[in-house]
Order: sequence, then C-alpha cells, then structure tokens
Amino acid sequence: MELHINDLSFQRTFVVEDKEKMIVDFLSICDTTKQYYLEKIVVPADYLNKDIGREFSFSSSFFQIPDKEFKDDLTTHSRIRSLFANRFKIIQSSDQGEVLYWIEWRELESEFLKAANSHNCPVLSFRTHLDFENSTINVQKVILADNDEQIKSDEIIGNISEPTHFRIHNEILSRWKLKQAELNSKWTPLTSPFRFHEQMRDYLTTIKYDEQMQNIDDHQRVTLARTIGKVIAEMNGWQHHMELSRKNDRVVFKALNNTVYLAIDTETVSFELHDRRGNHRGEYNFYGEILEDPKGHKLNVS
Repeated sequence: MELHINDLSFQRTFVVEDKEKMIVDFLSICDTTKQYYLEKIVVPADYLNKDIGREFSFSSSFFQIPDKEFKDDLTTHSRIRSLFANRFKIIQSSDQGEVLYWIEWRELESEFLKAANSHNCPVLSFRTHLDFENSTINVQKVILADNDEQIKSDEIIGNISEPTHFRIHNEILSRWKLKQAELNSKWTPLTSPFRFHEQMRDYLTTIKYDEQMQNIDDHQRVTLARTIGKVIAEMNGWQHHMELSRKNDRVVFKALNNTVYLAIDTETVSFELHDRRGNHRGEYNFYGEILEDPKGHKLNVS
C-alpha cells in the first residue's frame, strides 16, 4: 500500500500564516508513515511548483527558508531534500488507471482520493481547508450507468493531516504493517505470487467482477484489467514499477522483497509472472489460480 497526497489540499487561495511550521509538520507526518512500512508517498507530477497556499509552494517558498538546526540535528532543508529524493513517488494523473468511476470532493474530481478510496487507506493532507483538518473527508463516488446517468453515493476517506490522526487510523495501518512484515520475512513471490486469496475473492465479489466481465468490448476489458489488476497486485505486496511499465507498454509490478515481476495481460485479463531476468514463469487469473498452457512472453527488464 502506498499513501497518496490529497492533491486537492493544494489550495492556492489559502493564506499560510507560518509556512515553515506547515512544512515541518508535514515532514513529521511523513516520517511517522515509515513506522508502518509505508515507504513511498505518491505526489502529483507538478508538486514542486503547485501552490500549497497563496504564494507558497515547495519551489517558491521552501528553498528561501534559511537552514535552522533542530533537536534531531537535521535541518528542514536536508529533511525535505531527503523526502524528495527517497520517499516521493511522482505520477501523472493518467497513471492511476482509466475511468470506471470517479471520486469528488465539493464537486472537484481527484484521482488521488480515488486511489485512497479504492485501497481503503487514508490520504495525507495539508491543513488548508476545514475539511482537511479532520481525520476523515466526506466525498462522493460517481458511477456512470449504462444510460449515461450519474449515480452518486456518499463515501468517507481516512485523512492524516496531524500526528493524532495516526492513532485514529492505527488499526488499518497496523494491519498493513503486520502484513508487510510477514511478506518481507517469509514471502517467496516466484513460487507463491498471491498469498491473500480470501481477500482477493472478497474484493472481486464486492465489485461483481464476474458480472462486469460479461459482454464487454475490448476497451472495457483493458480498462477492467488495468484497474482491478492494480488493486489485486498491491493487495498482495507488489509495487507498480513505472519505468518497466513504460518499456513494456503494460502495467508491471515488482515484489517488495525480491527482484521478481508481475505484469498485467490485458488480452487474457490475467497476470504473467517473470523472474529477475524477465523470463516467463507462469500465468494466473485474478483469483490467483494458475492457468494451464500460458502464452506469456519475456519481459524487458534491462
């Protein structure tokens, strides 16, 4: 699981009274996420120049703040540099998958809130709106029906914008931490690429996967394969690998604890397993069941 920045908490009209404090508080929250094995924080591609508040962005304001020593002997400058280099994962909105539904906050659509909703995990927010000061954010899920009618339902997304919110979301974050600890210590992805079969079945049943796969065209099949496959892969400890995805023109994941790869085959709506050299080592359906007579091909991992 990766935590996403709430991109809507970049509020260009919000007046930030204490810019350095906002940055330091944000750094502390990012540091705390490491306790739960949440190594990457997903941010928009333009996060450096995107206005967090009025006349305040990472690029225009932070780098003008003089270095100051803190009790941990790290400066704000060096900490934020480290965050940029090691913790942030930059994505374009289009990397999040094609539209099956969307999530709105105050009629503003967000792919980042959609990702949090899909994975049932909190987002990280700047405290730039009263709604983002709470431990949850009220949003609407919008589904486009067959007759092009929009069906809206109220949803709640967990939110972390101050340290006390970690206690509120501790249950789900702790479950993730235990799951990742188990994966990292015992998991052998080349022989057992999927370990959480019950959760996979529950998820596919909830979204009515088998029904969705009936009577669909090629475009719908590709959309479903990419969107649902990403959730299932990340559920089992696989992390999206953007560089290999671009090289192979398909969605590719890497095991968190090993150099083993998993790719989504949108033609057969299945997963292809590859070893560290990119050799094909098996094919699995979205329930984690191995398929007979797979027709896989080698993955470019160079």
